[in-house]
Amino acid sequence: IASGSEVRIFSIASGSAQGVINLLSEYKKKNITIQAQLLDLDASALENAKITAKKFNVLNQLAFINKNAREADGYIKKFNPNIIEIVGFLEYRPDDRVIALARRMRSLLGPGGVFLTSTVTPSMESYFLTHVSNWPMIYRDVEGFAKMVRQFGFDDCEIICEPLKLQKIAICRVIK
Repeated sequence: IASGSEVRIFSIASGSAQGVINLLSEYKKKNITIQAQLLDLDASALENAKITAKKFNVLNQLAFINKNAREADGYIKKFNPNIIEIVGFLEYRPDDRVIALARRMRSLLGPGGVFLTSTVTPSMESYFLTHVSNWPMIYRDVEGFAKMVRQFGFDDCEIICEPLKLQKIAICRVIK
């Protein structure tokens, strides 16, 4: 991000938005201001984000929207973000709904826009989380996630895996 650039991030199902807040704080130290809007249905998650944002001195760079992800489109159109991110949400949505959501995001981003999303890979912990903790999620392997991402409708997509390949991030770009 170049100095003087205007960057706007819209986070859907943001939760406590720790990653976004850390990003705002790091770039603020470099005299680059990023504006972000956080949308989440859980008001307590947004309250936690506000507390963290105050600690990091970036509260004035954030707007908090207590709404359902289905209501994001109008806010996104008004805010006109460069980046839309949905991290930790796809694990609860079937493939067809994820694809439909990503296609909606594609229609809302202009040239140069970026869509970031992630998913989790099945692991030894999957059984425990589903059956012991009663925390069922939809797990996707790298190939299944890549196949789904190709259906998002973006001009260019890249999938990055952390070394253990438990988490995958898709970086999807609008070129034209």
